[in-house]
Amino acid sequence: MSRVDLIAELDKLKSNDGPEALRKEVAERLRQEVEQMNVNNFIVRPKRKLVEKYSEAAAWESLGADEINELTIDVAGLPSELIDEDQEAKQFDLLMLRLQLALLRHDHSFTRWSNDVREIASALNEKTAIPMVREQLELIIEPQTDEYWQDITTEMLEDVRKRLRTLVKFIKKTKRPTIYTGR
Repeated sequence: MSRVDLIAELDKLKSNDGPEALRKEVAERLRQEVEQMNVNNFIVRPKRKLVEKYSEAAAWESLGADEINELTIDVAGLPSELIDEDQEAKQFDLLMLRLQLALLRHDHSFTRWSNDVREIASALNEKTAIPMVREQLELIIEPQTDEYWQDITTEMLEDVRKRLRTLVKFIKKTKRPTIYTGR
């Protein structure tokens, strides 16, 4: 559901030269998730028409209020066979998604989420003995500085998400900040 919210926020920026590449990428990820829904599954079957509709790339080109409602109310909770087993990475994705939404909405929660990213980067900074972490050291150091956050964009946050998501598993669970999933 949050990814649909992100698309809606990015669509608002379209007229202002918004981040089109990020929007396309998020929409494609969601389209693939819908495409991997088994229409023979008894939970998915009643929403078959919507699943078939949103399995097509054309359905994602422009989302109005009706489409956003269909996606968030009828499609979002359906099971998909698109599997991502890395729970820590998925939690990090959610954190970064919330941060992107807070940035676009000028929400006060931006500070809280950005502090969580700083803590994660700091914890990763202690794991430079791991080659995968060491490869991303420059990116790990940047979010720990105030300067990095001055002119932050959704694209910069997406780059951090992509490059660090597989590294968060190296942080000891006691050091990882708690990510709350409720609104």
